[in-house]
Amino acid sequence: VTPAPTPSPTPAPVTPAPTPSPTPIPTPLPTISAVQEVIEGVALQGGAEFNDPNSYQSRALAWLEANPNVDSYTNFQLIQRYALRCIYESTNGDNWEDNFRWNKPEAEECTWANLECIGNQVVRIEFEYFNTNVDPPVNSGNNLDGLFPPEVSIMNWLIRLNISENPKLQNEAIQDPNGLDWLGELTQLTFLSIKNNLFEANGIPSALGNLEKLIFLDIENNNFNGPLDEDLFSKWSNISFMSLSYNDFQGSAIPTSIGALSELQFFFSLGSEAGGDLSFMKIGGNSKLVELWVDNNDFSGSTIPTEVGLMPSLQSLSLSSNKLQGTLPTELGSTGNMIQMWFYENLLTGSVPPEIGLNFKLKTFQFFANDIFGTMPADICDLPKQSGLVNEGFVGNCPDLGFFCDCCDQCFPDTFPAA
Repeated sequence: VTPAPTPSPTPAPVTPAPTPSPTPIPTPLPTISAVQEVIEGVALQGGAEFNDPNSYQSRALAWLEANPNVDSYTNFQLIQRYALRCIYESTNGDNWEDNFRWNKPEAEECTWANLECIGNQVVRIEFEYFNTNVDPPVNSGNNLDGLFPPEVSIMNWLIRLNISENPKLQNEAIQDPNGLDWLGELTQLTFLSIKNNLFEANGIPSALGNLEKLIFLDIENNNFNGPLDEDLFSKWSNISFMSLSYNDFQGSAIPTSIGALSELQFFFSLGSEAGGDLSFMKIGGNSKLVELWVDNNDFSGSTIPTEVGLMPSLQSLSLSSNKLQGTLPTELGSTGNMIQMWFYENLLTGSVPPEIGLNFKLKTFQFFANDIFGTMPADICDLPKQSGLVNEGFVGNCPDLGFFCDCCDQCFPDTFPAA
């Protein structure tokens, strides 16, 4: 008998050895150029602003790094050129009226338009100019459009900053209520003008109190909305010119600290929604004041302070359209230097004091649309005057309103409609 074949054993399945996982290769961190390393040392956001390649800061850095002469620049020059290029990138520099040499990376920044240097330091930025291409000539801006960059504060050696007359120029106040505090870093400024822009803040930023060297300040016609800070103005002991006009100070009084500024020569706060009274004129510290214009506010019930006689240099006084009451004080004749006076459209009463005739240079005296009656004193009529101009000469009410004047150029309401 043939034995049955013995079956071969089925081999056990072989389990394959596990494949080892590949060791991950670390992604190298992006390298930072030597230029960026310098700039990050002063960057306002510590370098985070360069995370967005489309930010104006990134564009400014890229422009700087692409400069063929970049290796020859000192750290100071790198920082200065970066701050300046931020202005160009943030305010649409390609469309400025004058961007001469700003797009020439090899050109020294002291040769760029709108800048002035001492040595290699840019100390003046001037984006306002006198435009003689129109008739009549006017002050014009440089067509800056966008957000004015706070990186300018890196240049804390600036002496003069004039970015006025750029009506599309803004600050970052919409996102940041302290969006102008960077101005307080420019502690060497003696001249600051941001007139006729779209800058916005809650009142006048207290950080501007750091600018103790200021001689000239013009913030006219922006969106500074909020009460005025009494302490702020006391820090500007050197200031000679100040214009706060056409903002909204929400009925707050003009601070008395302004009346103590002994170097102040020109003060303007027209149409600024100021309120309260004229107590700042009573302090007696403005002995050098030449022009004082605070028209179109609401000083309801306030009178013209007799202390106006303590301003011996005063030549031009405008208090029209303020709801002032009382009479014209005799002290208006005490200075003897007055050339222009406007008091129209108030609630003044009484007669015209003859002492005003002691101002022998008086050319303009307008007090129409009040309840002033009587006759113009001969001492005033005998003064030489300039006639024929609507904003010059002597103008009171017409005789049918109770005022008689043989030397007035016009009378109200024959020429001037009621407000």
